[in-house]
Amino acid sequence: MSEGLWMDEQLRWIVELLDGAGIAYWADSGTLLGLVREGKLLEHDRDIDIGVWEHDIAKLSGLTQFFRESNCRIRATKYRGRLYKLKLVPRDESLRKIDIYIAP
Repeated sequence: MSEGLWMDEQLRWIVELLDGAGIAYWADSGTLLGLVREGKLLEHDRDIDIGVWEHDIAKLSGLTQFFRESNCRIRATKYRGRLYKLKLVPRDESLRKIDIYIAP
């Protein structure tokens, strides 16, 4: 699938950040469904779902200041003491939220 067919600007932004930080990632949940089924992000889906490995948390933490400087609030979710998800919430409500799921 050609990159230009499915990349919107927010997805391109997070992918470039993760690539630059050397973080392995994958499309997950509704984002994966849209890319596979329709070749693009689902129009009605209001978030972008990305998965990363737990061993890359330190690299991901290194991006938090950049996320904040990019006008995103960061919400961390833990389950049984383990970081499970980071949610990037853009201050511009017309943009999609970005959910970064952390897999063990």
